[in-house]
Amino acid sequence: MSLDFITKELCIAGKSVILQVWDTAGQERFKSVTSRSYRDTDCCVLFYDVNTLKTFESIDNWLLEIILTQFPHNLQANPDTPNKFPFVLLGNKTDINNGKPRVVAKEIADKWCGSKENTIYFETSSKENTNVEKAFLETAIKALSNECWIDNM
Repeated sequence: MSLDFITKELCIAGKSVILQVWDTAGQERFKSVTSRSYRDTDCCVLFYDVNTLKTFESIDNWLLEIILTQFPHNLQANPDTPNKFPFVLLGNKTDINNGKPRVVAKEIADKWCGSKENTIYFETSSKENTNVEKAFLETAIKALSNECWIDNM
């Protein structure tokens, strides 16, 4: 398995937003590469496979890693800062179930997002292009809103 990286440029309200997507497939060996990419981000997208419980269970670890990388010096001074950082959770591979029921129900992901401030959820299928554009657009909007929030700190 390799590390995949793509960029997507969107224009929102006349402002150019470049999204970088790093696909590590959750592999530990890419953690040092991805932790460097977290710095100075305005929003973060966390993916999991709706058919694989392990990927959903690892979301909390990835979220913590991103927060610790993004706010290493700010946690004690302002503990609410990480709660305001925007995240987008994507439940991917909704098109694949091989005749079996889903492993992670939408309600479980919704509940997880509800317990996190400033986190939205989308279910997507890359293969069928379901909700992919909408998720990218909402991520860009969240990134812009966070950029404004950071500038006002």
